[in-house]
Amino acid sequence: MALNKKVTVVTLSSILLVGLVIGAVVVDLQHSNKDADEAKKNHVAESQKAVQSICRPTQYKDTCEQTLLPAAMNTTDPRDLIKAGFDYAMQHIQGSLKNSSTLQAAENDPRTSGAYKVCQQVLQSAIDDLKRSFNKINDFSIDVNDIQGYLFDLKVWLSAANTAQGTCLDAFRETSGDAAEKMTKLLQLSRELTINGFNMVDELSRELADLQVTGNARKLLQVPGADQFPAWVKDHNKELLKGDNAKRMANVIVAQDGSGKVKTINEAIKLIPQNNQNMFIIYIKSGEYREIVRLDKFMTNVMLVGDGPKKTKIIGDRSQKKGFPTLETATVGVSGFNFIAKGISFENTAAADEGPAVALHVAADKSIFYNCRMDGFQDTLYTHDYRQFYRECTISGTIDFIFGDSVVVFQSCKIVARKPAAGQDCVIVAQGREFVDDITGIVVQNCTITAEADVLASPTIQSFLGRPWKSFSKMVIIDSFIESFINPLGWQIWEEKNPNNMTAYIVEFGNKGPGANVSKRVQWPSVKNITSAEANTYSPKVFLKGDDWIPSTGIPYSMAATTSAATPSPAPSPDASS
Repeated sequence: MALNKKVTVVTLSSILLVGLVIGAVVVDLQHSNKDADEAKKNHVAESQKAVQSICRPTQYKDTCEQTLLPAAMNTTDPRDLIKAGFDYAMQHIQGSLKNSSTLQAAENDPRTSGAYKVCQQVLQSAIDDLKRSFNKINDFSIDVNDIQGYLFDLKVWLSAANTAQGTCLDAFRETSGDAAEKMTKLLQLSRELTINGFNMVDELSRELADLQVTGNARKLLQVPGADQFPAWVKDHNKELLKGDNAKRMANVIVAQDGSGKVKTINEAIKLIPQNNQNMFIIYIKSGEYREIVRLDKFMTNVMLVGDGPKKTKIIGDRSQKKGFPTLETATVGVSGFNFIAKGISFENTAAADEGPAVALHVAADKSIFYNCRMDGFQDTLYTHDYRQFYRECTISGTIDFIFGDSVVVFQSCKIVARKPAAGQDCVIVAQGREFVDDITGIVVQNCTITAEADVLASPTIQSFLGRPWKSFSKMVIIDSFIESFINPLGWQIWEEKNPNNMTAYIVEFGNKGPGANVSKRVQWPSVKNITSAEANTYSPKVFLKGDDWIPSTGIPYSMAATTSAATPSPAPSPDASS
């Protein structure tokens, strides 16, 4: 694509496209040699055009133009304008953390101190994601053949930045008083700017797809950061998940009987180097480890491997009823990018009537769980954000027991409803997508959806596949085996004042079993009928861009979402090998 030397209208497609793909932006605004006032007028006009063009695809156009116009006084380069938006959002969140009277009051109020701690954690994560995106926009040393992968990274991180801010608000909604309303107002601007940034990147991605850009342009090398390049992709790590290889190569062995280097998991994680770029393996021998474990964002490229989910168990009992915010109830929380777990059970033993009680919380990009169990009641598995893949795992619970706002695929897993507390229903998935173009969603593929015997036998327990947690919730169930315990309606509203059933996106495709009959399903606009070709857009290959980071682990991996031909077999239980 040629670019004229004289540019009078700056557009996202013409300038940013060339800037990202070719690695050079040529903008030569020629002003006449008139007086300074005329030159200034011309510059202001060009700046306004640049801002209007780059703000065109955004959801919050007024916010976009008002915040970017001052930055445009010094530049009309779309890269600089996008970065200015990211920087403004970062500064706004940082200011909220440091100077907000609402947060300061919340820190000292017993009713809201837990929510304050959650906000501290997740808002810093949002800042990190915006900073990561800021730096990536500035880096033109990319492989032109993987430009869509480059842009997908940006969308994942910007989506996560928005989710993190929403998590802060959710934590305050669990408290009493008006703090939630105040925080909503406080974060409104930064959330609008974050979503606007996503919209800009998404628009570019669409235009590139339409143009079908190929590798004829200059190809430069990029050295990925530790948070982008999973250590297991390196040649010497590709056989890690086969047999007992990971156990033999472990950096640390945890054993309660003293046969390892340490006796607790928390002792082991203290030995992980910060921002680790090589695979750090912790082998956890058989035993019940009653610990609350947190692998923070600096603990990257970590693998936890156990002796099987029946033998290696990490157990906690925190719950909302015991005074913890949902996020802090997790028995295990993982935030370091490029995380793998194999052969481990994550449990929360809080009773069914104790409210949210998370067994596993995952906020780690490119995380993989293979042959694991997650057991609890309400909110068992919190797939918070980023890219996640679960293969041959068992997940059990009662209410919303698979929930979050990640880009996640469950493949060949066993999903088990448990007996809820009196008066409660069983609901399997609850997804948290909050704006229409977001890439997040929960995909259940070739899984078995069943229940424990007392649920299967009960005529009074009502069970549903899911409910839309946030406005644009996306839940997709493909080629799975569904037992008869599911209510024929299939899906339930979130709550009367926020049903979210008009704007969500819900799909059942190619499923089998006595609970898969869709003839009596709810008739909502959000329930979609799709083709086989559309169903395959929810394969790990497409939905997660998984070919770049999943197959190299050596775990079983089906690239397609559906063959639309054969009846799927019930997913194997990982316990069979453990």
